[in-house]
Amino acid sequence: MVARRDEVKINLLAPDSNMSNLACMKISSYHKAKGDEVTFNFPLQPADYTYASILFSWTPDPYANMIGGSKYPQIFLPDDINKCFPDYSLYPNLDYSLGYTYRACPRKCWFCVVPLQCQDKTHYSISTFHNPKFKKICLMNNNTLADP
Repeated sequence: MVARRDEVKINLLAPDSNMSNLACMKISSYHKAKGDEVTFNFPLQPADYTYASILFSWTPDPYANMIGGSKYPQIFLPDDINKCFPDYSLYPNLDYSLGYTYRACPRKCWFCVVPLQCQDKTHYSISTFHNPKFKKICLMNNNTLADP
């Protein structure tokens, strides 16, 4: 008999944007698949573990066990989380699918954080993130024209 894992309370924070946060959506899917309880943008919510995705360098870091995002280009989602289908329920008013088909960019613009981030040159199918209930897709590709 396999011992039952206790439910873990997970809190996700995306404090510096009103736009949908793909990393939070994937982390949510990962933890919900494990049976964990996930809350979003409730910094005072008691949680066993808190993730924060910070986009802008001027955003102060909230208390979190794990902080990542564009502000921290050296921190990546683990593959088992990054491969998760996004949890669109975090954004109930969202009316489009969100994801990447190509993440890399060959340019090295001095102002851009992308060269410091993952330079994954793999082409991904939209099926890895497309929710058929949506008629629109928002590609977050860093340079679609560089996708062979």
